[in-house]
Order: sequence, then C-alpha cells, then structure tokens
Amino acid sequence: MNTFENSGKHRQKYDAITRDYYASASKIKENYEAQIDRALEELRRLKERRQAGQKAGEACAKTAEQEVAGRKTVPKNIFAGRGRKRKAPRSTVKSIVRGA
Repeated sequence: MNTFENSGKHRQKYDAITRDYYASASKIKENYEAQIDRALEELRRLKERRQAGQKAGEACAKTAEQEVAGRKTVPKNIFAGRGRKRKAPRSTVKSIVRGA
C-alpha cells in the first residue's frame, strides 16, 4: 500500500498545486507590488507616529504638572474631557435662523 509521499499520482498532484500556488503568488506580487509598498510605508509612518504620540503624551503630562503648580501654559478648552459635542443654546440657534 502506497503512502502519500511514495505515491506517484499524489506526488504529481501535489507538485502541480505547489507550482500553481507559487505562480499565483508571484503574479499577485507583480500586480500589487506598488500597493503593497504603499501599505508598508503607511504602516511604518503609523509606527513612527505612535512613538511620537508617546512623546506627546509625556509633554501633556508635563503641561498637567505645570497647571497643577499654577503655571498655565495653554488656553483651557471649555469642552475638553466631555464625551460629546455640546449643542448650541436654543437662543443662538433661533438667532442664526432669523439671520441676526
């Protein structure tokens, strides 16, 4: 009884599948090489931004320390820290609708 490795019929089928796979892979690489390169470049930029973001986070911590110490370095955003955008007061909406 033949095993998979020793069977000539299965070996030919396996070789054909392998050959088709590598041919398809090289064709895909040729067709999409520019897009793959762009995606890898974008990934590299995102990694750099993430590292820069950590440095920015450290800077934010320093700003917070200065605010606690009584030295405000940046203008306070009145809506900061609230989870949603604030609606304009109804009177403001009415005046905008009137064209005032």
